[in-house]
Amino acid sequence: SIHKAQKAMDRYDYTEAIKILRKAIDKEKDVEKAVPMLAECYRRQHDIFNTRAWYSRAVTLPEVKPETYLYYAKALQASGDYGAARNFFLKYDSVSTDKKGSFFARNCDSVTGNWKDLPPAYEVKTVDKIKTDFSDFGPVFYKGKVVFASDYAYGPGKGKTYGWPGRGYLDMVS
Repeated sequence: SIHKAQKAMDRYDYTEAIKILRKAIDKEKDVEKAVPMLAECYRRQHDIFNTRAWYSRAVTLPEVKPETYLYYAKALQASGDYGAARNFFLKYDSVSTDKKGSFFARNCDSVTGNWKDLPPAYEVKTVDKIKTDFSDFGPVFYKGKVVFASDYAYGPGKGKTYGWPGRGYLDMVS
């Protein structure tokens, strides 16, 4: 039920809320409430693909909150669809009082500008020993080594999962 999903969201257990909301949508119950909530859960988990997919449905519902347009635009922007993102930022601007949508729309314009024709200033290389399918971030030098945060040590099948992202708990790795 929507009430159970909201309680899970209030506990930051987005993984559980997603299960509840998907069942509600499959049963065609409270779809107008469930779709935006589901999009929000995926947004909180930083799942760009599902965030974009569910917000694309949420913006078509009869009663759309202004922030729905903003979050959909941000998901479009994060997935590289700057033209569509720009349009939804401007749509947000037209229904909101804070007017930050036009600022974000200008950011989209700057990305599609001629800066791509400039020669690169830096080359970014992937470090294979650090890059995994898990959440790896925040590298720092410590005692002559690189230390970073990761959830791989407590990944699937290795212990409890944290409900917010649905992944293992974080640990420091060197």
